[in-house]
Amino acid sequence: MNDIGVVEYSRDTVNKRIIADWYYMKEGEKISGTGIVKGVPTDGYTGDYIVTYYDRNGKELSGFNLKITKTETCYELTWISGGKIIYYGLSMEKNGRLYAGWRSR
Repeated sequence: MNDIGVVEYSRDTVNKRIIADWYYMKEGEKISGTGIVKGVPTDGYTGDYIVTYYDRNGKELSGFNLKITKTETCYELTWISGGKIIYYGLSMEKNGRLYAGWRSR
């Protein structure tokens, strides 16, 4: 079974970053946490970022290069590590937040 998850991204305008709230399932194990996305969007959420994800206790779990591109009707997301796409997702923006579903590549 592939990994699968959902994430909500919202802008933290005070600290000039994007905050993530995520939920993930792999082989029946379900975990959730937060994340901090560093980088400046070029249009909406479009941009190249560095993202670090944490569990609910604040323990760092993983980090990726995150690329968000906008298509006609949605955003496409790729999480990259070691030059390889690890996860791929599709999202939509609603009320200033970006909601994405994703899976392992």
